[in-house]
Amino acid sequence: MFTKSTLLGTLIGGIVLNLLGWVFYDSVAASFFEEHALSNMNTEMNPLYISIGSLIIAFAMSNLYKNQKRNYGISSGFTFGVWIGILFGFGLGMVMYGTNPWLDLYATLVDCFWAIVYYGVTGASIGWVYKATHSLKPIKA
Repeated sequence: MFTKSTLLGTLIGGIVLNLLGWVFYDSVAASFFEEHALSNMNTEMNPLYISIGSLIIAFAMSNLYKNQKRNYGISSGFTFGVWIGILFGFGLGMVMYGTNPWLDLYATLVDCFWAIVYYGVTGASIGWVYKATHSLKPIKA
């Protein structure tokens, strides 16, 4: 659970989640989501809790990836991340839309598709870390 690969995957995955989320939600698509909001969301975001949540997600993804994959790499990590994106993006996204819609359906679907890319890239970064750390041979003295 706390191997070098898992901890590095958590760190890199958490950084990727933070950076991609910040670029997409705060820069690229900020005005789009503001136009499609169904409720007023003028609350300040707290970067500390966003970072903690990103690290928790990356830690879970690293452990799940380690236990489900044996052929580590960018492509297997991306595929793994896509399935996580489908789970969180479409599954949880549709449940949240059905219970507490804060975006219209169009923006919710855009967010669902973004989740596939978001978690896919994160999974690819975790796969890259696992491949890099498992291909290193210990140096014999």
